[in-house]
Amino acid sequence: LRKRTGPMLAIICDAITPLLFFALAIFTWRHNSELGKRQFTLLILLETSLGIGVTYSLMGIDHWGNWWPKWGLDYSTHSAFALSLGVPLAKYHHWLWAGVLLFYGLCMQVLLYHSWADMVTTGLAWALFVLPLIHICQRRMIKH
Repeated sequence: LRKRTGPMLAIICDAITPLLFFALAIFTWRHNSELGKRQFTLLILLETSLGIGVTYSLMGIDHWGNWWPKWGLDYSTHSAFALSLGVPLAKYHHWLWAGVLLFYGLCMQVLLYHSWADMVTTGLAWALFVLPLIHICQRRMIKH
């Protein structure tokens, strides 16, 4: 499968992060929320920024402490970054964006960029830090 689909699949895989970025930007720009346009845009920017900040913090911690290699794994910056863009889309727009994230994972696995274990452990670590922060920020913004 990899030999037959490799070049085309690599092009598709490389296009997913920009697709997520532009979809999130367009969705945020067009979305009407009970929070109001300005506050909703700030919420999306905050959630995405937290996700990206945690993505690169975990990458730095992994480089410093070799956490993933100790388990025979590889931290997937691509997976964590895609989660930073895809989670708000799945959360506020449509759950089918989660399918795009799964497809991205499949592409990375078929192309041997990362194993499922790499991506799942990265996603769990990312979620452990990001989701509580997002929840706190969202509750504070809704109160004000």
